[in-house]
Amino acid sequence: MENEESLHFCGGIFFTLLLKARKKPARKQEECLKDLLAIYDRGVNGMYGNTLSTYASKFKTCDPTLETDYIRLGNDIALSEFNDRIKDDYDAVLGEMKKFVSESLDTETNGKWLVRAILELIEKDDDIRDNAKFFIMPGNAPVYKSELNKTRTIYFYNFLLGVWHYICSNCPDNGVGRDTYLKITEDAGPNKGRKVKNEIGLAVHENVRVVYDTKVTGIDAFEKVRMQPLGKMDDVLEHIPAGRKHPAETPIMDVMVEVTPKSVRSGRFYKYSTYLQRAEDKYREQKTFLYETRRPFYDFFVCNDIKRREVVVSGVIGGTKWNARIKNVCIDKFPEQDHLIILSGTGGLGKSMMMTHFMLDTIKKNSVEGKVPVFANLRDYDPDEGQVLDFLFNEFHRHDPDLKLADLVALLSGGKAVVLMDGLDELKWENRKRFVKETGYLVDYYPDSIYVISSRPNMNFRAFDRCVVYDLQPFTQKQAIEMVKKLDENVLDLETRDDFIRDLQNNRFGFKDDEKVEFLGNPLFLTIMLITYGENHDIPKQRYKFYEQAYDAMARQHDGKKNFTREFVTGLDDKGFKYYFGEFCAITYEQEKYDFTPSELAGFFQMVIDMNQLDTTPDKFIEDITGKICLIYRDGQNYYFVHRSFQEYFTAYFFSKQLEQNYDAVLDLLMERDESDHDSMVLPMLYAMDTKKTELCIFLPFLKGIFANDDDTDNYRNFLQRFYHTIFISQGQVNEVCYNNPSSSIYGFIVDEYDLHESIDGDDLPWDEENVTWEYVYFNKNWMDSDAEEELVLVRDFDVPVEYSEKYDLEVVGHVSQINVSEVYDALNKERTVKMLEDENFPLKREYRAVKRKYEELKETYKKKNSKRDWISRFH
Repeated sequence: MENEESLHFCGGIFFTLLLKARKKPARKQEECLKDLLAIYDRGVNGMYGNTLSTYASKFKTCDPTLETDYIRLGNDIALSEFNDRIKDDYDAVLGEMKKFVSESLDTETNGKWLVRAILELIEKDDDIRDNAKFFIMPGNAPVYKSELNKTRTIYFYNFLLGVWHYICSNCPDNGVGRDTYLKITEDAGPNKGRKVKNEIGLAVHENVRVVYDTKVTGIDAFEKVRMQPLGKMDDVLEHIPAGRKHPAETPIMDVMVEVTPKSVRSGRFYKYSTYLQRAEDKYREQKTFLYETRRPFYDFFVCNDIKRREVVVSGVIGGTKWNARIKNVCIDKFPEQDHLIILSGTGGLGKSMMMTHFMLDTIKKNSVEGKVPVFANLRDYDPDEGQVLDFLFNEFHRHDPDLKLADLVALLSGGKAVVLMDGLDELKWENRKRFVKETGYLVDYYPDSIYVISSRPNMNFRAFDRCVVYDLQPFTQKQAIEMVKKLDENVLDLETRDDFIRDLQNNRFGFKDDEKVEFLGNPLFLTIMLITYGENHDIPKQRYKFYEQAYDAMARQHDGKKNFTREFVTGLDDKGFKYYFGEFCAITYEQEKYDFTPSELAGFFQMVIDMNQLDTTPDKFIEDITGKICLIYRDGQNYYFVHRSFQEYFTAYFFSKQLEQNYDAVLDLLMERDESDHDSMVLPMLYAMDTKKTELCIFLPFLKGIFANDDDTDNYRNFLQRFYHTIFISQGQVNEVCYNNPSSSIYGFIVDEYDLHESIDGDDLPWDEENVTWEYVYFNKNWMDSDAEEELVLVRDFDVPVEYSEKYDLEVVGHVSQINVSEVYDALNKERTVKMLEDENFPLKREYRAVKRKYEELKETYKKKNSKRDWISRFH
C-alpha cells in the first residue's frame, strides 16, 4: 500500500475486516453491527431496517457525517458498564464474543487471516503508542502494542474481545479512519461497492499461531515446574529428564524453557529467575550517607519495628488495645488480609531502607513462598508516560528485557506479586491525585497481591480505599547501638565508637525521653550525631544544628587528619559554598526536584552562577558537592540527594540569610507548597534559625489572612473551610483513629509550636445520624465453623458477609461521622451540625479563639516602635 504512514485503526476498520471474514451465506452487515455493539453497550436497542443499514454502511466506511446516539463508542456510562462486566465476569463477556463469531465469521478459512490483518493495521497506526495496552490474553491479561509482533500464540476469541475493548475505550472518533478505509479497499466492480485489498493481512505475522481455546493450553509437567516454587515441585520432577527442552509452541509465555537440575534447585519461578537474580544484584549493595561506595546492605541495615496505626479489638467485647509492635518485620508478617499497606515514617527514619529489606527478603524467600517483588521509586513516576501499571512494568522489565507485560499481570492476578512503591511524598503535587486513582484501580483489579507504599506522615492516606497504615517506629536504644556497632572502622574508629556507646548508655548528653526518640531513634540523625561526635565528643539538641555541624564536619572529613583544609574547586570557601548551594536547594525545592539528570543538575547550578555572577562552572560545583561534601551522589545515569532533609536544611539556611524585605518571596513559596509539604522541615528549621524574622514575616502575614473580615462569624467559617474542610468524628467502639490534622502545613506548624491545637473527642459531642459514614459491629470471624471458638472482631458493617447479617442481629456499637464543612454551610437542613460546629465549646472553635489571641500577641510584639526610642532599642 502507498502512503501507509497515515493509517488509522478504528471501529470502522475493525468492522470492515470482520465483514471480510464472514461465513457463507453472509449475514447482513447491519445484523453484524448490532450484535457487535451489543457486546459493548447493553443500551443498544432493537433497531432494524433501512436506518440501521445506513448506520452500518457509514460506520464501515468511516463516514465522518455519521451522527447517531446508537453507536456510543467512548461514552463514559457505556464504557464504565462494559469495564465492570469484564472485571466482574470476564468469561460471560467472552462468551458473547464467541457467540458473535459462531454466528458471523468463518474461522476455519478466515480466522488466521483476520488476526494477521488486525495486527498489521494496529502496528501501522503511529497514533497508537507503543505502550498502548490490548487486553487480548486469557484472563483479560494485556499486551503492549510493542509486544504484538513478538506474540506467537493468539487466542482468537480473547483477541477479538481485547481489540474491540481497545476501540470502544480509545477510538470514539470513527471518522479518522476514512482515508485508511479508502487505502485498504478497492473498487469491487459495477454496483458492488468496495472490497478489502487482497494483500492486507498477508505481509506479516506469517508464523503466528491462532488457537480457539479461551484458556491457556498446554500446561504439562514443564509448565508446572516453571510455575511452582520448589516446595511444590516434588510431584513433577521425576517425570522430567534433565536438560530436555520445552516444545517451541508453548502458548503461555512464548519462550523456550530448559529445565535443568540447577534451575530446579534454584527454587524460583523459572520464568522470573533472571529477573530475580538481577534485581538481587542491584539491591544487595547500597550507598548510604556515610559510605561513598556500595557495600552489602545487611552489613549496615538495622530493622525498625513497625506498628499498625489503627486501634484493634482485643477479643473482648468493649475492650480495645493498641497493636503490638511487629519486630524483625518482613512481608510475610503482615496480616493475611492486609493487601494495601502504607508504610509511614518521618524523614530519615529508614523508609527506603525498609523497602529495600522487603525487596531482598522477598527474593530470598521466593523458593518457599513463590512471591516476586517489584520495586519502584515514585520520584520516577510520570503520568505522561503511561499508567501506574506501565510504570511498574518499566521497573520490572529493566531487570529482564525478555519479560512481557503479561508476565507481570500473571503475578498480579495470581497473588504472587509484592509491589513496593517508595516515596509517595516525592510525587509532584499535581501527579498525586492521578497516582492514587490509578493505584486504586490496580488494587481493585488484582486484589490478591500485596502493595506497600512508603510515605512521610500527614499525607491524605484516606484517599486510598481500604489501605492499612503502619508507622515505622524509631530505633530503641538497643537498635541504635546495634547500628553504631555495624559501622565500618573507616567511618568511625573503634575508640570513638565505644566512647559514643558508653556516653549514650550513661545518657551523658542529658537527653529527655522525647529527645531520645527524636534524635537517637532516627537513623539519619543518629548518623549525623556520629559525625559531629567524632569532631568534639558532643552533640547539639537543635535539629538544624545537626545539619550545620554535619556540613562543617563533612567539609573537613577528608582533610582533618592532615591538618589542612582542601579548597573547594569552585574557589569558594565553606561559608560561600554553603550559601550558594543553599540557593540551589531553594530553587530545586521550589520546583519539587529531588533527582536530576546530568544536564538538569548542571542547568540548576548554572542558574546560581548566572544570578550571582560567580567565576566558576557547573562542573566544578558538581565536583565539590559529589566529591568534597558528598551531599549529592550519582547512581546510574542520575544524581540524587543523599537525603531530602539536606535539601530542606540548606533551603532554610538560604532563606534565613535573606533580608526582611525578601521574605515575601519566602512566604509565597511556602504558600505554594502549603498543602503538600506537611512533613517538610524547611519552616521548622527556618523558625529555629531566625525566630524573629519568621514570626514577623511569615506568621503574622499568614495569620492576618485568617482574620481578614470584620465579621468574626465569617472568619471562623472560612477558617474551618480552609484548614478543616473535612472533619472526622469517631464515637463509641471503632477500629478507626480519626486524625483531624489541618490541611495547611504552615498553620499546622504554628499551632503545634505554640501548643494551640485542639483534638476532637467525639464521645463528648452530640450524635447526629445524618453525618454518619461508617457504622461498626461485632462479627464472629469463625461463624462458619461450628466447632471453632467464637472470635469477635470489630468491623465496618458493610464488611460483614450478607449471609451472616441475615442470620444474626447486628448491634451498632460505634460509628464514624464525616462532615464536609462547605456542604454543611451550603445545605438548608444541617442546622444541628452548624450549631455543633459553632458552639463555643466545640474543640475547633476553642482552637480558633486561641489562634486569634496568639495573632494579637504577635502583632503587639512586633508593632513599630516610637521613632524617639533610645538608640540601642532600635536593634531589638
